[in-house]
Amino acid sequence: MEESIVLTKTDFEFLEALDDGATIYSWRIAQYVEDKIAMGVAKGRFTVEEARADLPSALLLGHALLNMNDYAAYARAFTVLKGAEAAAKTSGVWHYRMACAALYCGKVDLARSYAEAAVSVEPEYPWGWLMAGKLRAHAGEREAALEAVERGLALVPGDAEFLTLKHEIDAGADLLCMEYHHIDPEADEALHNNNGEIEEALEKRRSIDCILVDEAGLAAVKEIFQFEDYRPADPPERLCCEGVSGVTGTKLRWRFLMNEAGLSHLRPAWLRLVVPLVKELFPILEVTPEEVEEVLVRQDRVLGVLSKRARQEQEARDREESQEKHSAEVIPDVKVPGMRYFDMRSLFADTSDSGDSGEAGHGLALAPVVRELNEEAAGGSVAERTSLMLPAFLSPDLSGFSQGKSLSLDEATEFVPEDEEALLELVAKWNKEEDYGRIIRAIESLPAQKRTDRLLGELARAYNNMGSEGEDEYFLRALEILRAIEESGRESHLWYFRVAYALYYLDRAGEALDFFERALELNPGDEDTMAMIAACRRAVTMPSFLHPFERRVDVAWFEFSVHQSQIKADILAGELERAAFSVRTCFRQVGLDWIINVSEPEADGRYKLIVSVAANRAMMPPLLYFIEKMPPILAEDWQVCAGTPATDSPEKIKAIFNDCPFNYSDLEVAVTKDEDTGLLRPVFYAPIFAGLDQDDVDDVFMKLAAAIEFLIGEAALQRWMSGLTIARRRPDEELMSLETFAERFFEEYPQARDFTMASLANRRVEYWLKPETDREADLYWDVSKGWILAPSLLNNYRKSDNEDVNALERQGVAAGFYYFEGFDELEPEKRMEAGEAFLKALEETFEKESRYVQVSGAALGLYRFYLNCYLWDFQRATEKLLQFIASYPQIRFAGWHSFRRQAGSVMIRNEENADRSESGSTDESGAVKAENLCAATSSENEESKTASSVKAVTIDEADEDTDESIHWPSMQKAEA
Repeated sequence: MEESIVLTKTDFEFLEALDDGATIYSWRIAQYVEDKIAMGVAKGRFTVEEARADLPSALLLGHALLNMNDYAAYARAFTVLKGAEAAAKTSGVWHYRMACAALYCGKVDLARSYAEAAVSVEPEYPWGWLMAGKLRAHAGEREAALEAVERGLALVPGDAEFLTLKHEIDAGADLLCMEYHHIDPEADEALHNNNGEIEEALEKRRSIDCILVDEAGLAAVKEIFQFEDYRPADPPERLCCEGVSGVTGTKLRWRFLMNEAGLSHLRPAWLRLVVPLVKELFPILEVTPEEVEEVLVRQDRVLGVLSKRARQEQEARDREESQEKHSAEVIPDVKVPGMRYFDMRSLFADTSDSGDSGEAGHGLALAPVVRELNEEAAGGSVAERTSLMLPAFLSPDLSGFSQGKSLSLDEATEFVPEDEEALLELVAKWNKEEDYGRIIRAIESLPAQKRTDRLLGELARAYNNMGSEGEDEYFLRALEILRAIEESGRESHLWYFRVAYALYYLDRAGEALDFFERALELNPGDEDTMAMIAACRRAVTMPSFLHPFERRVDVAWFEFSVHQSQIKADILAGELERAAFSVRTCFRQVGLDWIINVSEPEADGRYKLIVSVAANRAMMPPLLYFIEKMPPILAEDWQVCAGTPATDSPEKIKAIFNDCPFNYSDLEVAVTKDEDTGLLRPVFYAPIFAGLDQDDVDDVFMKLAAAIEFLIGEAALQRWMSGLTIARRRPDEELMSLETFAERFFEEYPQARDFTMASLANRRVEYWLKPETDREADLYWDVSKGWILAPSLLNNYRKSDNEDVNALERQGVAAGFYYFEGFDELEPEKRMEAGEAFLKALEETFEKESRYVQVSGAALGLYRFYLNCYLWDFQRATEKLLQFIASYPQIRFAGWHSFRRQAGSVMIRNEENADRSESGSTDESGAVKAENLCAATSSENEESKTASSVKAVTIDEADEDTDESIHWPSMQKAEA
């Protein structure tokens, strides 16, 4: 190859290091080459035309662009390579890369001609044969395609790409299937087994969508928009399809950054969701529809809106800055000056039928699923619209949060065919017409025996599509229906997808993620499922609930105040279970997992609500916050107890055993004590236990535990008891009655009389650890010492167990930790002292902001400082954090990470120019790429570390042994 006038030998050596064959840093390579061209032109070494005709640099730049999996990058590669055509007459590499660029611009015939030229001018270059084989197979020339494969294998024996292609040709695979591959065999296997990065798989899908037009899909898009003066894209000269449409009620110019093939693969269901939201964006942008110049739609479901005023203001700023030096654009003409971008990736409809992308979805309120993005989004990266990468949320309206649309079924029932297939045909028609209420009426009007599992699946789908965010009744009803057909749906992609979809719109993205991932296993490569997985991963990384816990609390108490009169009446009428059910309904948004009971008025005339979290300390802070926020006017008539209080009423305890095969008076109890932990364990005995049926054991255990709760109170039970034992033979220890047991317990632990759930929840467990010295280890592995309120959160984080995190997310609570790096100029010991003081000051600040955040732990690590928190409102709490760290320039990095270990990290501050970040890959400036905010953090091999348990000591009770343990690798024994 001729010598390059743009790049030196040193340049080539540097750039080769950025592409090892398995991993390529495409953007860095492309930016480097473009900057070298701009620099050379500026210094007069060559002209732009001469630089573009330089074959070595064109091949390298084209290669980088072709590896970006981006439509605009493919078009740019076509232009770059075309500029060096004169020098490439005998280059098989050039012709092969031109074929790739043409193919992904949707010019299949042109790609074929370049592929055939590649094998003609340089038959020893194997990859020309690879492309020729694919395009010959696409043209129906099977024998010629197999011949190309054999020629390629003769040059690279055993190559995985050629062997895969041969298998696909034999199987009759289409062109899109043949292109859905990675070069590296391991990466390709991960792609097809759904083990790779979902965002990368979606990028690959989107790029492949631009190869062939789906005529039915294109017709569906045109039907939605009814374009005037429609013009298709013609890359590389014209990148966008565009036309004028009055679909929003006002004629607007719509541009789609994709060719017709890409346009034909846009989901009509998603477009139907987007169109009404465009009108809601106008007041946010402070423009009238007439002032909007254009609306831009991207393949990655990002929407741009450009107004005349914004464009003029941006152009004026650009002119003022035109004298400053800028890097060359890798993909010019993509960014639109003044355009405002909105992330619409989280808008979905339940299209979970046989794969028809034409199904419609429900209308959604403008909510946190729609986020405004910064200007960098126009270049392909999705970054939030603040320099700190925090979401600029659009404030959702709380109205209707607890009240769904009423499903008033028509009195006159229309004719519903009893034949299942005939009814399913009608259901498909009604889905297309978005008449979900009709589907519900029709299926629910059938006799129970006629509601087959397929029809019930469609019924659940209709409920999914009927509701919008906050209208939980619809999604809960969908889940109820899906649970009823769980047995037949366990191996069905549709069943898992529909369950996950309902969970997602119930603000339970973490739980939804598990179901979507299973759905993808059952239907590999399904683009809708992959998009939902990506949305879930973003949601669990950035826990910005539609309705955060802080607002749910206000709504729950409001609902309770509305219904309290009826609840009181039910209690006085002895309908305690109905009253408790009504309370649970009022509190469902905050306490789906709470155990709620009611009791008659006490001596002070107040009714009592008893709310328990079933011994789960991780769930106690939200409950205590909720009780604290009870409106004072309600406190006049109601007392809310966190956990079962102790009672001195023998009748209440005796009532527990009313339906038992033994009498209360037969029960005796002995007590054993663990000398290491100081915890008690009651051993119950009754003569009938000797013949107790194993089936009855669980019920007896529950009743005995309830009796202990009533005797000493739930908080004391959790603090001083380690469980209980049922003895089939009379134990050797001293036996006593339950009343005597309670008396002796309070004699030994007098502090237990005033010990409450708040006392238990606020007990700090202090611990010391042996830190991991590898800086790249998972977050929190570098910790040397700390304290925590709920050890299970850290234990489960260590084990990648999300049970507690899922339960908290069901309430709209984010549980995790802020982490910081800084004070690097100090010696290690002084740095630890500075970090400890910083965390203490931040904790004191957060104590003043208890409406939005509660500190639940702190830790010092070799490289970072950690502050554990329950966030009642992620956005507000993080805003307070930003205000606080503004006065700490020594803190160069700040981030957030959930106790969901597989989640990504949210970057809050980054003032370093390093090539390292804990939350994912970085760009050249060291900033975390926003598209990686939802990527999973690195995870250690679970078998490579052995967990051990130690006893920890509470800060306020250092003289007592406790039952608290932190399970962590290489832990040292705690010191008093």
